[in-house]
Amino acid sequence: MKKVCPCCGAVFQCRHDNILLCHCATVKLDSLQRAYIKEHFPDCLCHDCLKKIQEGELACKANLSCTDGVGAVSYTHLRAHETRRH
Repeated sequence: MKKVCPCCGAVFQCRHDNILLCHCATVKLDSLQRAYIKEHFPDCLCHDCLKKIQEGELACKANLSCTDGVGAVSYTHLRAHETRRH
């Protein structure tokens, strides 16, 4: 199924019907990165945006071009919050 990435607008092929063949299955994200995506994006992201989140490019700061325009909770903030809970 073709989808449009809600972060960058790229069109990509989503294989939700066979998740092991989907591009997202090759990008390993931790639980905080997955929570960040769930919180800020309504649908699947393209491979490039997933890689940017994995590498910390998108999730390390509030990035107004890739959020709802209000700003995102920073990945650093999420990490600090996670540390405090333990």
